Amino acid sequence: MTLLRTVCMLTCLACPALTSVLAADQPAAPVFRDDDLLRYRAGSRSYDPAKEREELSDARTVKDREAIFRENNRAVCAVAAYDASGRGFSHGSCFIVSRDGVVVTSFHILSTATSARVKAGGNAFDVDGVLYADREHDVVVLKTAGTGLPGVKLGYSREVRPGDRVFLMDSIQGTGNRIIEGVVSGLRDVGGRRMIQLALPFLPGSSGGPIFNLYGEAIGIAAMIVSDGKPVSFAVPIETVKDRLTPGSMLSLKEALNRDRRQAADYWVTVGDEHSGAGRYQDSLDSYRKALDADPDSVTAYNGIGVVSARMKQYDEAVAAYDKALKRDPDSAWTRSNLGLAYIEMGRYPEAIETLRQAVRSMPDLSVAHFNLGIAYAKSERYREAAASYQEAIRLSPSLADAYYGLGLAYLALHDRKSALRQHETLQQLNPVQARTLWEKIRE
Repeated sequence: MTLLRTVCMLTCLACPALTSVLAADQPAAPVFRDDDLLRYRAGSRSYDPAKEREELSDARTVKDREAIFRENNRAVCAVAAYDASGRGFSHGSCFIVSRDGVVVTSFHILSTATSARVKAGGNAFDVDGVLYADREHDVVVLKTAGTGLPGVKLGYSREVRPGDRVFLMDSIQGTGNRIIEGVVSGLRDVGGRRMIQLALPFLPGSSGGPIFNLYGEAIGIAAMIVSDGKPVSFAVPIETVKDRLTPGSMLSLKEALNRDRRQAADYWVTVGDEHSGAGRYQDSLDSYRKALDADPDSVTAYNGIGVVSARMKQYDEAVAAYDKALKRDPDSAWTRSNLGLAYIEMGRYPEAIETLRQAVRSMPDLSVAHFNLGIAYAKSERYREAAASYQEAIRLSPSLADAYYGLGLAYLALHDRKSALRQHETLQQLNPVQARTLWEKIRE
C-alpha cells in the first residue's frame, strides 16, 4: 500500500487533480506489533497513575552517591557485541532488572550484532534472545543465561523536573563501574519522543547505563544524541521498557534485529509519505533516508526519494534513486512507472516509452503505468498509441479522471471531435474542472 501511495504521488506531477484525494488519505504513523515483542510506541501501556501515586507515597529515603553506587554496583554491567566471526566490535553499559537475567541496554550497541555477551562482576553471560527492541527510543531488553542476579529498583520518570539531581552509573570497558553526578537540564521532544536532557558528561561506553534519582531508583537509560553537530546527553524514560521486562517468548538476537530493521524502514517510509503529502519535502527526504539507514535495500524508500526529488524538479536525483531501486528489484513495475514519468518530465520521451512499456509488460494490470505511457506517447505526438494507452488505463481504473482528460486531448489531436465529446461527458461526473478545460479545447 505504501508503494502504491508513493507511485500515485509522482503521477500527480502530471495530474494535479489527484493531489487532493491523496493528501486526505495520509495515514497516521503505524504502531508495529509482532506478538508484542517488537514495536514502536509512545508512552507505556502499563502506566497506572493510581499505582504510581501509591508507590511514590511510600517512605523514600534520599541517598548519596556512595550509597547508590554500593546498592547497584552488582546490577550495573557491560555488554559487548560480536560479528559472525566472533570479533567484538561494539560495547556499552547495561543494567539488570530481574533475578532471572533480564537486562536493559541501548539498541545501537547491538544493531548489527550476530551475538552478544553481558559481563556482570566476575561473571559473563551469553544473550539468549531479545524480549523487546525499540530502535526509535534506542533501547533493547535482553534475556541472558544468568540466574539469581541482583536488579536495580525502577522508578518513574514522570516526576522528574529540570534542576533535579541525578546519577549515571556505567561500565566503561576495562575500567569497571563508576558513578557520576549531574542534573536534569530539561525535558525535550526529540523526533516525537519524550526525552530527559542531562547536564552530565557521558563517555564512550556510557550508553545503556541507568540514570538514578536521589532515591536510588532508575528513571532512565543513558543515550547520546547528536544535536547541531554536538553530542548531547539524554535519558530515555524508563517507562519505555517498564512493561517489557517479564521473561517470556523471545526472538533470537539476529531475528529480532533483522525484523526491527524492516519495521523501522516501514515506519520511516510512512513518515516520509506523510511529509511528502503535506509538501514538507526536505523532511520527507530525511525520513526516507532514515528508512535506508534501517534497511539499505528498501525499494519503497528509494521510490519515495525519487517521488520527492521529482516534485522538487530534481530529476537527475530522482532517476538515480529509481535506478538504485531497480538494482534491488529489477522486476518492479511500480519503479519503472515512476522512472518513466521522470523521463517524461526531463523530455526524454523515447526512454520514457521504453521504460513504461517494460512496466506494463511486467504488470499488465497496473493502470498508472498505462496512463503514464499515454502521456509519453502524447508528448511524442504518437496520438493513436496514446489513446490506446489511456483506454487501457480507463479499463483498469474506470474512475481515473486524468485518463479521460488525456484521452480527450488525444482524440482532438486525431481530429476526432465526437470521441473527445464523449470523454467530456464522462468528465462532467468525475471532475467538472477538467471537463470545463477539455470543453474549452474542444471549442477552439
